[in-house]
Amino acid sequence: MLQLPVVQPQFNSNQFNVQDVLGAWVVIRPEYLWLFVLLVFMFFVAWSFILSYHWKKFGFEKQVMTKASVIYFSVSGGLLGAMVVALIVYLNSL
Repeated sequence: MLQLPVVQPQFNSNQFNVQDVLGAWVVIRPEYLWLFVLLVFMFFVAWSFILSYHWKKFGFEKQVMTKASVIYFSVSGGLLGAMVVALIVYLNSL
């Protein structure tokens, strides 16, 4: 009877370490990463005020503009949340 050899995978996903993959190429202090998140959040807030003003001032159909703003804020909030979660996971893996 022919028996195939058992191959053990070399990569264990439970032991994934970002530092092993990136090595010394990317050395960013956590304070700079949180500062980047803060700057993106401040840009988001400023941009949201600008868009809200223009949507209220120049929007033709109130219902369409309300739907657009809900979609915009939902997607933007989700992306900001995902960025914060990704940063927390990254910093905990170092």
